[in-house]
Amino acid sequence: MQNLRNRNAPPVAGLVQTYLDTAYDVVKSVYDNLAIIQQVATALDDLDLADFLSVEDLNSLNKLNTIVVDATLGSVADFATAAQGALADSAIQGPLASQAEAEAGIENTKPTTSLRVAQAIAALGGGKLNNWTATADPVAGDDGIDGYTVGSLWVNVTLDTAWIAVDVSVAAAVWLQIGQTDAALLTLVAPAIVNVQTGTSYTIQASDNGKEIIFTNAGAIAVTLPDTLDTLFQCIVKQAGAGVPTVTPDTDTINGAGVGVTPSAQWKGIHLVQYSATNWFGTF
Repeated sequence: MQNLRNRNAPPVAGLVQTYLDTAYDVVKSVYDNLAIIQQVATALDDLDLADFLSVEDLNSLNKLNTIVVDATLGSVADFATAAQGALADSAIQGPLASQAEAEAGIENTKPTTSLRVAQAIAALGGGKLNNWTATADPVAGDDGIDGYTVGSLWVNVTLDTAWIAVDVSVAAAVWLQIGQTDAALLTLVAPAIVNVQTGTSYTIQASDNGKEIIFTNAGAIAVTLPDTLDTLFQCIVKQAGAGVPTVTPDTDTINGAGVGVTPSAQWKGIHLVQYSATNWFGTF
């Protein structure tokens, strides 16, 4: 670059000379670095980072790019789209599932709560709700709304009583005390196993299977053993009164004979078992 400064020119005012010197220096600096300026401009246009970064820097950038799209962390297709994200936000912010929806287990667009999960588990027969630390006995209001189901247990640790739910209708729950001895509970948990007969004649019934038939009459008692009973039928005939019950088969045999049998004495009995279609064992 040709030197624009005229060193043989007569001196001028100091301020003017300073401006000229500064202008000269700026122009010369641009001229001397023109090649570098051109490279910078080209790099910026092409975004060619290789002209400005070291090999180590470029390797780090390549590794970072690999991590972002590496298949072990999921490809771009594995991430939710904006539309999917909006749908998820909408679902989370939407109404909660009702108890009926949670118990039905078919609602898949509404969020739920821990209470609804517990109610759904109870409705499906698992995770039955029990109360092991109550200080009072259950009442009609301890019902299905509270999460109790048929078979739920309730223990009153104050009175040392235990209860089981047999009906959990809303505001009308029914709890039975375990160990209760009233007639209603006995009828519920166990059918009658004793058949008391006071007459002088009786025909053994199919409903007597597994029962003790107790005879109390003071006179002789005729007991008929029909041939219509099922194989493996069994019962016990007992003499409680002075009258002797004589068990006579219609056409079957007892201990190989078709004759009547009796208990050995008062307060004794006969255990009868039909072991085949026409044959009975009698144990005295």
